Formats: sequence, structure tokens, C-alpha cells
Amino acid sequence: MVVGDVMHDALLDMRAQLRASGDLLIISPESAEARASDCGEVLVTLHRPSNTDDPAQLARVLHALARIRRPVCWPMHPRTRAALVRHRLRVPSHVRVEEPFGYRALVCALDGAWAVVTDSGGLQKEAYWLGTPCLTLRTETEWVETVASGWNRLVDLNADDLAALVEAVHRPDGARDAYGSVGAASRIVKTIERRFGGVCRAAA
Repeated sequence: MVVGDVMHDALLDMRAQLRASGDLLIISPESAEARASDCGEVLVTLHRPSNTDDPAQLARVLHALARIRRPVCWPMHPRTRAALVRHRLRVPSHVRVEEPFGYRALVCALDGAWAVVTDSGGLQKEAYWLGTPCLTLRTETEWVETVASGWNRLVDLNADDLAALVEAVHRPDGARDAYGSVGAASRIVKTIERRFGGVCRAAA
């Protein structure tokens, strides 16, 4: 039985809160407007050892980002920042480096982004649910459904031109429901109640 994913519920709840408060406009314009314009930002998050520990690979990442013609926002993980210093590498001048985003700011940025370039696991799913094309700088992913659906693409920087892939991102039609629909928490509770009997109650 597929009950859904509570991460999906939390994400959409946060987006609804941000839109209701108007805070969604702080990081970027409303999604549809940003993605229809020539200035839609590319969100970057990178922290895995495979992309940061090897200076040659990190240099390839920076070279690829330098070729992206759109504005790039990079909330930088401390591991990546330390690697740049250690390897004496510089971020391209058009890339706006930020301190790591909290969840609220990250949802804002991801919801309004033209695309996301990442090596994060969870962000691949969040991009899928928000309808933001994802380019994953890894050779494999835990979330193969996002790739199969066309919303995510695994990128080998040795073979692909990242800038061209960013411009050519695809937004498939159809529901993004590979992990089930919203309302997972209530379905989980009902499943537990049916299986074990009784009524689940929140702890005091």
C-alpha cells in the first residue's frame, strides 16, 4: 500500500504558508513569472565528497557554472566553502553565494527557480513535487522515479554541457504523484489503527 510521503505534505504546507504570508516573493518572483522570463534564477546546492573533495572535480563544477547565462544563486554548504579555500578555487563572478538557507528560504528559492543544480538527495524530490526541473551532479540517485518521469537528469560533467542542459530543461505534463498523493500522515494513522486496532493519539 502506498500511503504517500510526509515530506511531500510538509513541503506543500510550507509553500502554502509562504504564499499566504506573501513571503514567497522575498527570494524570487512567483514561479510562473520567473520561469517564463529570461532572468529566472538557477539554484545550486552542492556538498557531497564526490563533488568537493577532488580539486579537479570541483574545478569542473565551477567551470560548468561559469557557462550558465542565467543568474545563479548558491547557498553554500560549509563543506563546500572549506573545499574552495583548501583547493584555492574561486566561484564565478556572476554566481551569488549565500549562507546556507533554512527550510523556509529554500522552499522560496526552489519554488521560483528556473532549475536546480544539486547533488542533494532530498532536494531532488522537493524539486519534483514543486515542478522545478532538476539536474543532479551524480552518477546515480535514490529517487529513480524523478528521472523516469523526466523531471530529473543525472549529469556527468565530463560529458555534458551544463549550461546547455539548463537552458533546455524539460517540464513534462501530467501529475507528479510517483510517491503517492498528499495526506500521507492521516493515511499512515488510519493504516496503523486498522492493523493494530484502537485509535492513535498524539503524545502529551
